[in-house]
Amino acid sequence: MNIKYVTQIQNNKVITSGIFGKSYKYSDYPELAEIVDRLIDEGLYFVDEPAGWPPAAMLKTLQEKKLLNKSFTAITWSGPDQYRTYPVEVEVLPMKVVGEECWSWMLFEEMDSLYLSVVCGSVGLFTRNIALNEEEKRNYESEGFEFIKRLSEMIRMNPNDYAKRHIKCFDDLENTKEAATAWRFQHDRKP
Repeated sequence: MNIKYVTQIQNNKVITSGIFGKSYKYSDYPELAEIVDRLIDEGLYFVDEPAGWPPAAMLKTLQEKKLLNKSFTAITWSGPDQYRTYPVEVEVLPMKVVGEECWSWMLFEEMDSLYLSVVCGSVGLFTRNIALNEEEKRNYESEGFEFIKRLSEMIRMNPNDYAKRHIKCFDDLENTKEAATAWRFQHDRKP
């Protein structure tokens, strides 16, 4: 058999098959994602088994953590020299709500994008909907919802400052409505 595949990803090592197999050390998920990305480009397969935590399962975890944004090929065996390969596509996740402060703000996530919808006004209510820029995303990653609360307050107090960033008809988009409905169903369900 002249195929190359990853046999293990554990104990901070990625191990490939064969007499010329290699071992790659990594210290964290981002470093593992870089190694795996290279191995996918080199055409290696990733062992997938029905039990345990095989390399293919680890790659799915990296995809879920948005550290690996590419498909790969998994491999399984049914006997000596009897194997099958199959593609494992990147799962495109729909938009979802990741946080909310009722009648104040709602934070949406879709792929690598974050959208903040902020309720503004006093007599007449309206929303200001913006996509978070890279700096805001970094602040959210490091500070969490405390940053979102501060940002939403800045938007609420000065909505005109965010008018150019406002996403028109954001509230009317089908995926926005579905995400908000699913969030409310999960969090407002009566026992």
